[in-house]
Amino acid sequence: MKPVRAEQKGKAVYYYYSDGSYEVKSGNNIAIKTNNPGNLVADTLEGKKYGIGIYDRGDGVHKFAIFPDIETGEKALREYLLRKYKDDNIENLMYRYAPPEYNNTEAYIKAIEKSGIDRNSKVGELTQEQFNILVDTIIKVESGGKLKSNNTENTPNNTSSPTNPFTSSSHTVQPGDTLSKIAKRYNVSVEDLLRANPWIKNPN
Repeated sequence: MKPVRAEQKGKAVYYYYSDGSYEVKSGNNIAIKTNNPGNLVADTLEGKKYGIGIYDRGDGVHKFAIFPDIETGEKALREYLLRKYKDDNIENLMYRYAPPEYNNTEAYIKAIEKSGIDRNSKVGELTQEQFNILVDTIIKVESGGKLKSNNTENTPNNTSSPTNPFTSSSHTVQPGDTLSKIAKRYNVSVEDLLRANPWIKNPN
């Protein structure tokens, strides 16, 4: 069961469930206690779509989304990166995502490069494996190394490289095919398929 609402009390986050119970997460790591591994701010489209509360860091700038669980937080991060930065290269992405006034942006970029992704690589042209590595690196940096990506299907040691939904590819629909079957076959979500194929008006 996932919490349906969350609120900040001091530096702690209270998660409330539909049965009246609640749990408390505290500590100094905002990414962990807000289930927000990418530290997405609350007013992003994904923060509004999946968030159940807001955490105010108190600096007059950063108000982070609180997600019901880490999996949802990572899903929001992935959708945010592809929606907002698919046309940017890694360097431009990081200077916008983690600007120098609040982050060591160059160190951030070097951490990504160390994982094997060049700073000039375009986000929308990454393979699924490379995109997973990018997400995992962002999560590790944002959480101070305390969290990692929940996606273990494609790791740096895996030779398979399913395509990113924004990379050119094609599929011939066969009798009995459904969006969920096609998504599973290419290791993407149904949402990714619909985003990459906007002419599909009826997903059923």
